[in-house]
Amino acid sequence: MLDAADPPKLIALVGSPLQALNLVEYSERFSREVDIVVVAGLSMLAPASRAQIEATLSLVSPRKIIFHEWRLRARRPRGARRDHASGVAILKANLTDRPYQFIIGEYRSAFCWAALHRLKVPATSIVVVDDGTAMLRIDRRRSLRWSRRRWREIFRGLLFLIFGVRGIAPPDALTFFTTYALEDRVGVGDTIVRNDYRTLRAELHNLPPDDDSVYVIGTPHREAGAVDEGDVELALELIRFASESTGKEVVYMAHRRERTEKLDALRDEVTVITPNVPFEIYPRVLGKRPRTVIGYYSSVFVTLTELLGESVEIIALEIPRNCINDSWLPFVDEVYRYYRNELGACVKVVENPIPRPA
Repeated sequence: MLDAADPPKLIALVGSPLQALNLVEYSERFSREVDIVVVAGLSMLAPASRAQIEATLSLVSPRKIIFHEWRLRARRPRGARRDHASGVAILKANLTDRPYQFIIGEYRSAFCWAALHRLKVPATSIVVVDDGTAMLRIDRRRSLRWSRRRWREIFRGLLFLIFGVRGIAPPDALTFFTTYALEDRVGVGDTIVRNDYRTLRAELHNLPPDDDSVYVIGTPHREAGAVDEGDVELALELIRFASESTGKEVVYMAHRRERTEKLDALRDEVTVITPNVPFEIYPRVLGKRPRTVIGYYSSVFVTLTELLGESVEIIALEIPRNCINDSWLPFVDEVYRYYRNELGACVKVVENPIPRPA
């Protein structure tokens, strides 16, 4: 056991503003100093994403922030191994003799697990924080050991071996610091620590309410691959729904990954804001807390239920099913099912009243 007077510092591997925010919450709740943060992804970090991550991390002032790209290119298999090795080497060069606890922001990132494998980090020193609705893709149950998903994981591991990257499978007996109800998704030896955002929540509740605006949460449907076209029309439909159902001034909160052409089209209709911090802490910038939030589906809905509780009205308008790519339908259905079953008292799911042509 660690001496209570000498708690471990935190090393975090994150790839999004929400992951960084959950790192901040974990650090403040358990009084752990954030020493090193590795901000990494499979591609170059977009300026909007980097700005939000840096603004969020400034709340805990890490000693070192390392930006790194995990490149995985079919035409350059050796590049993946080299980039991974260089990322681990940079991290090792910045370590001190203090004990560490490792925070993983993206559970499905093969490179994060491979990095911890190379560093020989035990599972008891690892905490997984939320990565938004992607948490609903997690399934660590033993009953799936020889399922189709398990065979896909085996094939994925072999593919990464070809690229020279080992140890991509998450270990057993992990700790999840989560807002989501994952009890039916984790393994027998896993531990769930409830993230109720108690440190940030106390601050936001002291802010006055914004009764005049309805905040529409933007979603990068096309950029993520959920839809191939029609994302502007979907956003305009959502804006009209928000205006007509509330009678309030509509403020469209752009997602950091939404394309410029889409946002330019929306600016002809409403105020569009691209915040330099995650929406969860945007009330600190605004000086008010939202009273009404509307969107299709978003990680924001889950976090706001903890942060603001019944003081905020959250409405999730269903996306017409024939607008969604077939490969995304099961996941989108699961998100709305989660809202109904787990957040029914806080998130109202509304069937889309406007039929779309087949």
